[in-house]
Amino acid sequence: MKLLFWLSIGLWAVALVSYAAILSGSERQHRKETGTPFFIAFEALLQRTGSSRIRGILYGTLMLSAIGALLSGGLFLLNWK
Repeated sequence: MKLLFWLSIGLWAVALVSYAAILSGSERQHRKETGTPFFIAFEALLQRTGSSRIRGILYGTLMLSAIGALLSGGLFLLNWK
């Protein structure tokens, strides 16, 4: 039971670290200069980043850890008594 809770928290931490790495200072500065909103759709972000392997790995890590965190958190709440 506690394992699901800590797994969910850990996966959310991984997702946040991945997201922070994606939104590096240079990208935020570029968005500010071009007038792009700070939060944009995920698909638009993928099109703008090109085919960088590292960014692809970070996006994959972000999406998988967020989905895993949601599932493990949901299982924890379903089994919580």
